Amino acid sequence: MARKIGVVWLRIDSIEQAIRDSCVVPGPLNDAGYRIGYAVAEDNFCLGRDVISDSVNPWTLTRDACRAVGLRAGARVVEVQEEHRRRVESRAHEVTGLILPDWEVHGIAIT
Repeated sequence: MARKIGVVWLRIDSIEQAIRDSCVVPGPLNDAGYRIGYAVAEDNFCLGRDVISDSVNPWTLTRDACRAVGLRAGARVVEVQEEHRRRVESRAHEVTGLILPDWEVHGIAIT
């Protein structure tokens, strides 16, 4: 979609895997990937670019933080929520080294 409409695509999976590969963060990443994504999105908004932030984003806290970045930059914010389970179960393995989530282990219902 990003290619088709010519916008910046920020994929949280790629950001988080790059952090893991760097070995800078020895344990859980917590919200590091999301925070990096917010910063890069805001930089691009300030340059007048549109941004797609691609993440599962099941928590209100992270959705609100992502939305706040766009609103601060004066961007129109559109949230697209897919069925989480379908997305988890149908994801392609495109990020080298990424361990894909398993619904039985990571299932979270989006309301």
